[in-house]
Amino acid sequence: MSNDPTPPAASFGHVLGWVMKMSWRASPGQTILRFAWTTLVNAFFCVTVILIAWTVDMVAAAWSTPALWPPLRRDLAFLTATWLTLTLLGCWIDSFLRWSANLSMRECIQKMIIRKSVALDLATIDSAGNEDMLYARSGLHYTSCGVMDACFLLYNMIFLGAALCVFAALTKPAALFLLLGIIATAVVRVVMQRWRRGNPYREFHKKWPRLNYLQHLLTEKHPAKEIRLFGLVPGLMAEHDSLWKELNPSGMRSYFGPRSLVYFTLTLAAWVFTAGFIFWMIQEAMAGRASLGIVCATIGLMPALLRIEKEIGVLESQVMSSACGIAAHEKFMAIPSRITADPSLPPVPRDLAPGIVFDNVSLTYPHKTEPSLKDVSITIRPGERVALVGENGSGKTTFVKVLTRLYDPTGGRVLVAGNNLQSFNVDAWRGRIGVIFQDFMRYHGSIAENVAYANLARKGDEGAIRAALDKAGAGGMIGGFPDGAATNVGAWYDKGTELSDGQWQRIALARAFFRDSDILVLDEPTSVLDARAEHDIFKRFLDLTAGKTTILISHRFSTVRMADTIHVFKQGSIIESGSHRDLMEMGGLYAELFSMQAEGYLLDRRSHERNPGLPVSGQTTPG
Repeated sequence: MSNDPTPPAASFGHVLGWVMKMSWRASPGQTILRFAWTTLVNAFFCVTVILIAWTVDMVAAAWSTPALWPPLRRDLAFLTATWLTLTLLGCWIDSFLRWSANLSMRECIQKMIIRKSVALDLATIDSAGNEDMLYARSGLHYTSCGVMDACFLLYNMIFLGAALCVFAALTKPAALFLLLGIIATAVVRVVMQRWRRGNPYREFHKKWPRLNYLQHLLTEKHPAKEIRLFGLVPGLMAEHDSLWKELNPSGMRSYFGPRSLVYFTLTLAAWVFTAGFIFWMIQEAMAGRASLGIVCATIGLMPALLRIEKEIGVLESQVMSSACGIAAHEKFMAIPSRITADPSLPPVPRDLAPGIVFDNVSLTYPHKTEPSLKDVSITIRPGERVALVGENGSGKTTFVKVLTRLYDPTGGRVLVAGNNLQSFNVDAWRGRIGVIFQDFMRYHGSIAENVAYANLARKGDEGAIRAALDKAGAGGMIGGFPDGAATNVGAWYDKGTELSDGQWQRIALARAFFRDSDILVLDEPTSVLDARAEHDIFKRFLDLTAGKTTILISHRFSTVRMADTIHVFKQGSIIESGSHRDLMEMGGLYAELFSMQAEGYLLDRRSHERNPGLPVSGQTTPG
């Protein structure tokens, strides 16, 4: 994939074509109806102009023949009432059709983005540039609706231009020359908008990710503590203001220069043609070669045409703002997913024997040169409790990502029940796994919903949800809320209760237990719990994991020692394996890290004994 986060902007015509294609995809019926309605409205407008011409001619005739006034007044009253009624009804229908079409367009584009996003695997999402393309697509459904309106305005201009030509031909064919000049300059000026200004939005999209991130840092709750304590506000504000100052001159330059001279020359020519056309029509009427009504009606059409041209010029900026987003959207939709849920593949057998086998597995993340896993070979037997230990960045979480097929290995293979894991249905495999990641999700909604997300098929099983919360040590916490498990948590919704990090982690742990899977992955499952809560959970570790194949990642060696097998990671490789006793006897890295933690605990305990008011970092001893 290209490293350029901002693809070349789509052309003016391509944008219009893309938007109309999306409109048809969103709702063919609404697209046809809106075109039919636009045609009807334009026809009604032309009929109105004809009636104006007839009215002017009749009033001129009645001026010299008073007997014509009584029936003319009745006809005018009827026509006026009918015209007002149809106009008001038409405005309501037009507003409804625009709202309905825009809503369908937004829904269609949003669903396309969501479906594509959830179909992509993490390796593709992590690829450089995809996150920037996500920024480029933000708000695309809104600007596309504006472009769709511009398409119909362009259609209006073509329709009214054709109507003007007909009226001019009825007056005098020679007037067509001036009229075509007006229409030609109007069309060229609209096209020239893009040539004159280039696309300042491309420069904006390049800087938008950084601008958006700075806005996040300066306005959101999560970073508020650090940026204030570290005094980062002035520096971040200065960078934010500097980026906008860079954007404003580049946008101003696009409005001035040699191209603008050509544009304004065309504008002047359009007004000269318009004035000449109006003068011509008046001369024809004064010479008696044209009906006064036709002349007035034709001149009356001119402001409508010029108004539409002006509106198209304004809405052309929406075409330009959509251009980069559409180009990014098309590039995004063309990304192939490396891991797909093929329904034709069989599920993994219930019996995993001889187990989960990593056979010389390596993984190098996209756009990185060094592997995060290097030639890892281990076997996890069914029902075995396995612990992974090592320093940060040693490959433990990467191992879990390969196990859960969030990534496929770039070298070696993973075997399950004697077959390559990639030969099984990926969704069925993930359904066998309950997992809590160190960077667990905090779903804003009710606590029960938070837990039920692990298995939506059982979301109505309140007893199972309560049991999972009890296993995670959250039963007492839930009892403290007036609405119990129905309590809304998180600030996304109104009146949501904000939880501490430890409370969020207990809910995430309950989610892993509610999955009721035969493979349990616990990646630092108690990293933000207090010492007593952590002790309570790991005191029941053997009971909670009974009958399950368990992979535990933890820096707390007091809990790791309960595992059947411990694998020690270093720089993406497994350098030691065995039970706690075996590894301590080996005297390697595990024994070193264990002794360091034990020494720290003992120092903490002695300090507490000398100063009982001091807190103790843990409730269990690793020794």
